[in-house]
Amino acid sequence: MKNILLEQLKEIKELKVRTDVPLKDFTTFKVGGPADIFLTPETDKALQKTLNVISDVLDKSENPFFVLGKGSNIIASDRGYRGIIIYTGQLETINIQEIGRAH
Repeated sequence: MKNILLEQLKEIKELKVRTDVPLKDFTTFKVGGPADIFLTPETDKALQKTLNVISDVLDKSENPFFVLGKGSNIIASDRGYRGIIIYTGQLETINIQEIGRAH
């Protein structure tokens, strides 16, 4: 499932996809172990597509995700995050019209 998800995410333009990224680099307290998958959308359109892919592919109960802004007032575990971090700290604005798709 993780490989299928990564393949689909890598197809999204303006989305940086990385694995095992230390969260300490993205929190003001400078603590936190690696996130399994770390996504950085460069535009709100890329963020929208990312959320659509995640909602289509993942069973959220087994594969959690967390939307991280600029990382202030966040304390991440040194054990890391077993799931997906969507880092929006580089976006100036976020304008999402609709999350998910009708089935």
